[in-house]
Amino acid sequence: MNSISKRYAQALLLIAQEKDALTAYEQQLKECSCIIQSNKAIYEILSNPENSHAIKVNLLNRLFGNSVSKDILNLLKLLIDKKRLNLLNDILMAYKEGVHAFVKSLDVNIISAFPLTSDEMDRIKSKLKEKYNVSEVNLIPIIDESLIGGFKLVIGNQVIDQSIKGMMHTLKNQIITKTI
Repeated sequence: MNSISKRYAQALLLIAQEKDALTAYEQQLKECSCIIQSNKAIYEILSNPENSHAIKVNLLNRLFGNSVSKDILNLLKLLIDKKRLNLLNDILMAYKEGVHAFVKSLDVNIISAFPLTSDEMDRIKSKLKEKYNVSEVNLIPIIDESLIGGFKLVIGNQVIDQSIKGMMHTLKNQIITKTI
């Protein structure tokens, strides 16, 4: 994610904070990004320099005019004007990070061999709140039976592996690299 994407996201965050619409804007931006990125024809029309500005704006208005805020629509138009539509997904990611930082929340994928109990989830949430100094932790459970037992936490780019499979892999590497 580059600094240009972060600047767009920060500007949108400021607008969303003023309008008390942080999560609404995040959802709208996510929907727009998903539609534009997943539909090759739409993306090509919007990013093709041979298409007139009027055609692109008309398409945006037809796609999103009634379903997203004027601010989100203006952001999309600005990205087209500046030929930076390719940054949309990065802007979404930077915006999400900004929202999470503002509301002090953390999204965590928790991968386990079997479903964890609510008590186990609550203890993990509590420890993560303390460790990362956040007020909210959103645990997203994923089942992977190959872990044998334990769990892995994926927080952004960070992986905390407390699985039996991970411990066995670490032990295996220690045995292989151990020289006498």
